[in-house]
Amino acid sequence: MPNEVVQVFCLDVGQGDATVIVGPQRGRAIIVDARQPEPILDVLREHRISRIPVALLTHDDYDHIAGFAAVLREFLHGMQGAIDLVAYDSDRLPQSGAFSGQLALLKELCLPEGPLGPRAFQPCTPTTNDRFLSAMLRGTQVATLLYPSKLEVDFLARSGSSRKGRRKRQRPRSRPNEASAILKLEWAGHRMLLGADLGALGWTVLSRKQAQSLHAHVFRFPHHGGRFSRTEVQNQVISEAGLLDIVSPSTVILSVGTGNSHRHPDPGTVRAICARRDVRLLCTEATELCLCSGHQVPAARPSGAVPCAGTVTVILGAGPMPTVLPSEEVHSRTIDGFACPACRRRV
Repeated sequence: MPNEVVQVFCLDVGQGDATVIVGPQRGRAIIVDARQPEPILDVLREHRISRIPVALLTHDDYDHIAGFAAVLREFLHGMQGAIDLVAYDSDRLPQSGAFSGQLALLKELCLPEGPLGPRAFQPCTPTTNDRFLSAMLRGTQVATLLYPSKLEVDFLARSGSSRKGRRKRQRPRSRPNEASAILKLEWAGHRMLLGADLGALGWTVLSRKQAQSLHAHVFRFPHHGGRFSRTEVQNQVISEAGLLDIVSPSTVILSVGTGNSHRHPDPGTVRAICARRDVRLLCTEATELCLCSGHQVPAARPSGAVPCAGTVTVILGAGPMPTVLPSEEVHSRTIDGFACPACRRRV
């Protein structure tokens, strides 16, 4: 019997992404990205997950992929679970030496016969055209891939390759995030959108094709709240504020790490979110925007990671609107000690 609700765990993994979607089928979960393995494995153990229909890498940035292969291996061999489908772009992963070990283990795990035994899962590409992925996502009853299509990935690869005319498809170096896979979750009339690291180009293309599909109650904002690089598509430029207008969320989640080297989230992005009436902002960790104030002597900054909302749990199907934990009351108590909490600054 299926569960009445779907739980989405936006895990606190520092600067990076890791998401586990539990339900609606009992004992099943979807994994999207994996910066660190242990938080994911903890959720899988706690909810007694025995099968993963889909494990998805949205793109190949280190802060999304670093723990992915370790999660799969431990789930398959340590927890004796089953994985049906793993979606990752094998053509782009080898372009970065940092991921050669990840790719080697993924290939080892999906060999028809190899040192780990029979094929552990079916590999596929994270595009809307892939028939294996489309069929498996339909079977989850909750997830739909909105972007990219194979045509869009090929276009990005061509635009990012050198002018020497090499035919081999390459990682789009000039726009490394624009092929990020975008997943929409929908259950009992509730919607959630996972924004991966997709930038202005991708969102402009996606919004021109299917703006209505982007409406969501909860939005995991792309690229850890970083500012979009200005990109024009047929005289149209999408901004952070413009994207929020299209999605029109009631809750925005930023997956971000304390003291990250990218200076995420961007103050302009935070202002765009806080400018919207009745929109709740939750970050997995506090950053310099909250820990220090530009209008006074900065407060003493705690060392190490500083969980603010920490892992954010979204429950789809429990009531008229999604339930988002921690509650506003618990979150408010957490940020009381911060020098200048960004989510309290309304413009």
